[in-house]
Amino acid sequence: MLRTPGEPDNNHVLLTLLAKLAVAYFGLSEFALRLPTLLGLALFLGGSNAILRRTVPGWMQVLGLCALGLNPYLVDYFSIARGYSLGLGLATAGVAALLAAMADAPHRVHPGATRAAFLLFTLAALANLTFVLVLVAAAVVLWTPFLVRGRARVAWRALWPSSGGAWVVVVGTALLQGYLLRPLVVVRRAGLFSAGGTRGFWPDTAGSLVDGTIHGGPWADETRVLLYAWIAATLLLAPVVLSSLRMRDRRAFAAVAIVFAMTLLMAVGSVLQHALFGVAFLEGRRGLALLALFTLSALALASVPRAAPRLLRMAALATSVAVPALLAVRGLLALNTEFVLDWKMDAAGRDMMQATRTWIAERPRAAPVHLRVYWPLAPSAEFYRQAFGLEGSLRPLKVDDRPGFDGPADLYYVLRQDVPAVARFGVAPLRSFAVADTVLLQRMREAPADDARTGSPAAAAR
Repeated sequence: MLRTPGEPDNNHVLLTLLAKLAVAYFGLSEFALRLPTLLGLALFLGGSNAILRRTVPGWMQVLGLCALGLNPYLVDYFSIARGYSLGLGLATAGVAALLAAMADAPHRVHPGATRAAFLLFTLAALANLTFVLVLVAAAVVLWTPFLVRGRARVAWRALWPSSGGAWVVVVGTALLQGYLLRPLVVVRRAGLFSAGGTRGFWPDTAGSLVDGTIHGGPWADETRVLLYAWIAATLLLAPVVLSSLRMRDRRAFAAVAIVFAMTLLMAVGSVLQHALFGVAFLEGRRGLALLALFTLSALALASVPRAAPRLLRMAALATSVAVPALLAVRGLLALNTEFVLDWKMDAAGRDMMQATRTWIAERPRAAPVHLRVYWPLAPSAEFYRQAFGLEGSLRPLKVDDRPGFDGPADLYYVLRQDVPAVARFGVAPLRSFAVADTVLLQRMREAPADDARTGSPAAAAR
């Protein structure tokens, strides 16, 4: 139930489990496969709303939800069956629960909300291992105030389970955290923690944050410099706004401080694990949690007290209101319901399999048809093979075979740039897919005997 073909770091364990349960109950379909993602979206929006209620004035909550909910990068991942979106939803709900646990002051906690928060953070890490950093950051945020004040025993007594239900949550969370060691060890042994950004420190940190904010759509180049300035302004204004809040609104100070601390700890944790263990930076989709937390941090600057100096208020409101408002408008204009930009080359999987089904129906044969697929496109192609009921007429696809298209077959589905690599098999285009830049090819002649060999130089290059 917890296993899936392919690289182990692509097995998002909790999503795998929930998707298999959904498919078993509702049948194999895109809707069933994406149900866990919809759960993540509901948790993300609900958690974001709960956080904003504690960190910004009432009129800002709508703007905040628009800035978060219309972010094109987040929208992309809330529309596909990947563990990043489920993990982000669980982590956001966990931050909301942590705020509820520490709402009055960082040195007093609500036991039930704290237990709920760490269960949610643990489930987020099981949805995707990148969220382990969120779990670690939350633990630091919880325990630091007690350790600084020498009140660790007080915290233990407050959090110690006092009922059967509380014991179930605590023991269940501990067991799940123990199970986390297994996928961490598997990915570590496979040497996959280094997979990720390869552009350098600044492009994979601040640059990745900017890329996620302006993902796709209009004004990408025009807003890049503005967003770097926005990041710098948020980092500079955060301690000043916190200092002002601490003197005037202790509850708002505690909530905003926790959001800022979670963001900072995630960023620092990413840099440290890269320096110490060679783990890739939280770049691209691996940094979705950091992208959402930073946006929440920038929005939280709107909590600057009315009594604060006028210049501070103007700077804080420009950072927390003007820029997010522009981003919300840009996000609305950039909405794309046709394909996921991050997985653009896989946008035609369904159309390709429909064309394959038509081709098979027009050419009845006794033996199943052999389709070879470029390996990154194979998982979705195999899904549609089963969803369209082609198990008897189309051979199963080898999702672990790389490059996937080297060898004789009846049909080939490859990137346009790989067409020369399969040309020696006597193929002709059957259908092209412009968005994905892929081609479905049919074999028009029998290849020479030596064409049956695998490992051609063109294929090896892929």
